[in-house]
Amino acid sequence: MDYFIQTVKKLALISVLSTNITESSVISGAIFSDIRTSLYSRMLELTKKNWEPLALYRFIESDTDKNVFQDWYLQELVEYANKDVYINPSYLHTTDNNIFKYQLEPKHIDHRYLYYNLSPLQVTWTLQRLGSGIKFFPCRFSLYVESNIDNIIREVYKKHEPHPKTSNYTSV
Repeated sequence: MDYFIQTVKKLALISVLSTNITESSVISGAIFSDIRTSLYSRMLELTKKNWEPLALYRFIESDTDKNVFQDWYLQELVEYANKDVYINPSYLHTTDNNIFKYQLEPKHIDHRYLYYNLSPLQVTWTLQRLGSGIKFFPCRFSLYVESNIDNIIREVYKKHEPHPKTSNYTSV
C-alpha cells in the first residue's frame, strides 16, 4: 500500500502542476505545502477528477495493474470521505550548476524530478531530446520527469542563454 500512497502523491502533484499555479509557488516550494498536495482526501479527489483528462494512468508503473490501483483509490476515497490526514511530500531541493530542481521523494525507489526556472523555449527544447521511455509532464516554466535529465538541462542552458540586452532567451 505504501507504493499506492506514493503514487497518489505523485498524481496529485501532476494534477496541481496542470492548473494555473504561479512559478513563484514552484520556486519557493509552496506547491509542496498546498492543501491539494498535502491533504490526503484532496489528493484522492484530484486523482479521480484528472484520471482521464490528464491520462494519469500513464504514470502508473508497468508492473502495477491499473484497475487494482483504481479500485484501491476509490475505496480510499470512501474511507477518507469523513476523515483526513496530512501527508506532506518530501523533496530535496538542489541548484547544482544553475540546474534548478526538486528531487521528489528522495528516499523512494522511483526517481522523480521537478525541474523549474525554465523558459517555454527551454521546456520545448528539452522535450524534443527526451528518450521515448521517459515519463514526463511539461508545464509552462517547469518540467516534471521520472528520470534524471541533468545532462539535457545543462545542454539547454548552453544553447539558450539569456540575451544580456533584452533578457529574452535566444539561441546561441
